[in-house]
Amino acid sequence: MRRFVKNILVSSLAALVLVACADFNLFDVLKKASIEITGNTAFTVDTKGGNITFDLTSTKDWTVSSGQSWCKVAPSSGEKGTSLITIDVEENTSYDERNAKITFKSDTVTRIITVTQKQKDALLLTNNKVEVSDDECEVSIVVKSNIQYTCMIDSSVSEWISVSDNSSTKGLSNSEIVLKIKKNEGEKRQGKIIVRGGDIMNGIEETVTIYQSAAKPTITLTENEFVVGSEGEEITIEVRSNIDYEMIIPEGVDWLKEEKTKAFSDYTHYITVMPNETYDSREAEIIFYSESEDIYETVSVVQLQKDAIIAAKSEYVLEALETELSFKVSTNVEFEVQTSVDWIELAPETKGLEEVELSFVLEINETTANREGYIILTSENIEQKIKVVQLVRGDSNMLTITHNNKLFKAPMFTGTSVAAIIEWGDGKQDNYVMDITHEYSTQKTYTVEIQVWGADEVTLPDIVGVSEIDFTKF
Repeated sequence: MRRFVKNILVSSLAALVLVACADFNLFDVLKKASIEITGNTAFTVDTKGGNITFDLTSTKDWTVSSGQSWCKVAPSSGEKGTSLITIDVEENTSYDERNAKITFKSDTVTRIITVTQKQKDALLLTNNKVEVSDDECEVSIVVKSNIQYTCMIDSSVSEWISVSDNSSTKGLSNSEIVLKIKKNEGEKRQGKIIVRGGDIMNGIEETVTIYQSAAKPTITLTENEFVVGSEGEEITIEVRSNIDYEMIIPEGVDWLKEEKTKAFSDYTHYITVMPNETYDSREAEIIFYSESEDIYETVSVVQLQKDAIIAAKSEYVLEALETELSFKVSTNVEFEVQTSVDWIELAPETKGLEEVELSFVLEINETTANREGYIILTSENIEQKIKVVQLVRGDSNMLTITHNNKLFKAPMFTGTSVAAIIEWGDGKQDNYVMDITHEYSTQKTYTVEIQVWGADEVTLPDIVGVSEIDFTKF
């Protein structure tokens, strides 16, 4: 009886298994999920957009999602087997390249496809029309572009318009084209500059027109100031003018006498300065005047008293960067040189009493305000003070480099009036000079911070040992 019941149970179980197999495949249940994509898993699409198609083969049901709304996938899901997948990419109207991540999932299996779309090319100029005076000058054209570009000047105007600095860039950012305009000696004139970006056939082109005014009436003097010793001398004043003028020595100034005038396009005037027998300096202005054009220029003549020290100017205003100040001193006595502040230093090559030209080195102004000091020239009971004003520094950029080198060479900066302060990361600091290097006491990871002014471009000599470069503040 027991054997009979057992046979019935086995038979019943077999029947149940057969019934179950009619509804599902046990092998499919136990088989591991997989997703296979035919062809590439990374696609690049131009700015106009378009469709991407490929086959997807999955052993189980799957779903798909897109990380960006501009990149749509169809179908959004599917059953096991092979499916045709279509990715629809919309037009990119922005000036930046963009990326999207397409994710396929089946059970615990994930496959990712990346789509990169090119940016919209742009070439935008701040000015398409520039008006300048007849004087020599520079014109800056700001270019906002995400493509490389060139600046072309028509041969008919290349004699008076030239490119001082022509930059190219990628990514929609500002760069600058600097045009040098020569002085106009004649009639009003104009010239065109073409800025072209992209390829020859499908590139972008913008035009800038320069309008320069006609030459204006002028009286130009080669020198505007003479400092003469108490013994007197003959001075020569050279004048260049495109109009008629007359020279006027003020009434009562009997210690200045004109000896000769040459009436050519370039005029030369010879003035005799009589000896000064007093202990007071004296000064007069010679006037060159055109009544018809109401234009005048003046020449200042300063004559020293006995035992005097006089500098060409009593005040100098200089930029914040490390710089050199040189000026002439007229004197008939020996004198000593002092400075009232430690950031003004007499240059080593200056020989004090033996030279009439003094040179000083001014340190970088790292403060947040203008600063001033004095250069003091003394001789017995005579004192001459020259005021020096140094301006505050402008905006700076910051570059950070992390490395593990024992010997590190700083990047090279190019631009106008480049200056930088380098914090080496080991507590030491240097002012930037070309090809500067730093040797560390131990080899470990250091972070170098470089604060730079006036730099347009930076070049790293190599990236050996460099783990991170931060350009976000440059």
